[in-house]
Amino acid sequence: MPPAAAGGDLAQQAADPTAPLMAFTLKNQTTASYYGVPGSGNSFGFQPAIPFRAWNVSHLLRTTVSYDIDGPGGRGLNSVSIFDLIVFSEKWGRWGVGPLMQFAPNRGPGQDTALAGPAVGFVATKGKWNLGVFNQNLFGQNTRFTAVQPIIAYVLKGGWSLASGDAQCSIDWSRPEFVNIPFGVQVAKVTKIGPQPVRFFVNPEYNARSVFGTPHWAIRFGMTILAPMKPK
Repeated sequence: MPPAAAGGDLAQQAADPTAPLMAFTLKNQTTASYYGVPGSGNSFGFQPAIPFRAWNVSHLLRTTVSYDIDGPGGRGLNSVSIFDLIVFSEKWGRWGVGPLMQFAPNRGPGQDTALAGPAVGFVATKGKWNLGVFNQNLFGQNTRFTAVQPIIAYVLKGGWSLASGDAQCSIDWSRPEFVNIPFGVQVAKVTKIGPQPVRFFVNPEYNARSVFGTPHWAIRFGMTILAPMKPK
């Protein structure tokens, strides 16, 4: 696998979800309001991303653990998702495909606790731009769900970047209808704490789709510990 830092600026790699960059993200999401539900909410997420090579193919293993601190659904573990993206490097950028799994707490009859499906995405690099899309699909006995995340990022000077962030347009095929159409911007800064490169970010987001119980206004903020591979 090529060294992560050798493919370009570290800030640009950190804004690319397909980059072979080891990273450990800690983030908090504060939801100021929900559609049709009073009150606010707060959740914490941990997201390690680990690149590795197996059977002469590059992989990116990413796990997302989400814990609800407070909100309409109460407190407790929300979900755990895992995907293994098989990544292929091209002259224009990268693309990848792989299996996705998600485990959720039992919330009552008719609610699936184990879901699976494919994940696929690509990112093209043009100068200081990252442009692409990442698609996740989850299926269960009572669930048919798709999330499409546009990847738009521009790297500024001094490690700063502007991006579309974690905004994911979500479709519930069992209805069928869009249940989330978010608009937001992520402002991020890659710097160092001693010798350790880190990335700080803030990401306000507005959901334009009014569906009962979904977030209306939210803001995410957090930090990522970056561990780029050293050139051999």
